[in-house]
Parts: sequence; C-alpha cells; structure tokens
Amino acid sequence: MAYDDVVAGLGTPPLTAVSPPKTEVGKVAARLLLDRLAQAPGAGRAVRRVELLPRLTVRGSTRPAGTATATATAGRAEGADGDAVASGLK
Repeated sequence: MAYDDVVAGLGTPPLTAVSPPKTEVGKVAARLLLDRLAQAPGAGRAVRRVELLPRLTVRGSTRPAGTATATATAGRAEGADGDAVASGLK
C-alpha cells in the first residue's frame, strides 16, 4: 500500500495507492487563505474543517493476479480501459 501514487506502480508487484486530490487541495487552500486575508484585523477566526476524498488505485499488491487495475474516486470507479467498475467508495 502506498500514499500519493508517485512511483507506486513501478515496482513488482505494483502497489495499491491512495492519492490526495492535489488540484482540489490547492484550490481549497488558496480559497481559505484569501478568505482569511479579507477578514478585518482582530476579527474572530472560526476553525474551518474541509474534507476531500482521496483516490484509490488498486494494483497487484491487493488484488488477484490477472484482474484489471481499477481507480476509484468518490463513489466512481474506472478500469484501466476507462470502463466503469464496481466501487464501494462513497
């Protein structure tokens, strides 16, 4: 099992990986920063919690040999050929 999927698929067996939604993380971080900068000095600063769903890429380290690679994101999954596959993620 790997995190961030940078080189997870290169080894033998290729590792299943969980990857953060990097573009969305950047967008949310920028929006939160701009919101904070727009506040008046000394204004109350509420804590905000943001949850972003990671992507799961299932590979040889966690699946039977000979089955297609699957990528799942927020309840949607696609096989290596782009076809939808079953997913329990939500």
